[in-house]
Amino acid sequence: MSREAGAIHFTYAEGDTSHVIAPNIEAFRAELARLYQYHPQAPAFISIDPKAGVVTHHFERKPEV
Repeated sequence: MSREAGAIHFTYAEGDTSHVIAPNIEAFRAELARLYQYHPQAPAFISIDPKAGVVTHHFERKPEV
């Protein structure tokens, strides 16, 4: 599938997968908007410093489409 014709969105979380083939860029943007309703921020990882008792949540930027 060419980039102009559409886009593929694949999600893997806790063993579950979701595979969406968007026929065009507008449908792909709509799929991302739907995803962002449920997951407004993309978590990357959590770091824990047990000695200091500090938990830090790290996030990724959302892609611009």
